[in-house]
Amino acid sequence: MSSPTEKPESEAATLLAWLEQLQSLQTACRQGQITIAQEQYQVVHQVYQTQIVTSALLGSGSQNQRLLTEIHRRLRLLETQFLFLKAARSPAKQQQQQTLLVEHLSAILEFGQAILAENR
Repeated sequence: MSSPTEKPESEAATLLAWLEQLQSLQTACRQGQITIAQEQYQVVHQVYQTQIVTSALLGSGSQNQRLLTEIHRRLRLLETQFLFLKAARSPAKQQQQQTLLVEHLSAILEFGQAILAENR
């Protein structure tokens, strides 16, 4: 059984690994690899729901709860953005949707990094 001091460290490592997955997703979006990005999004979203939301790191303050709410909101927007990208017919519209995906991912990354900084 792990001690109470080990648990936050492993949860911080989980959050850090999740942020790395988000960076990979962002790279795929920037490079126009939308099918790969959609698959990565499913993994990122599942990890968020099963590991990040339940993390004790996130229960340690109202600032963390605010950041968690923003991450959740942006993840929902990402899902919608993927639908819009799929429906976009013109290259200009596709590029616009791709740019919005990258912007949402950048915001999520910033929120996640803020949570890590808050808990150091």
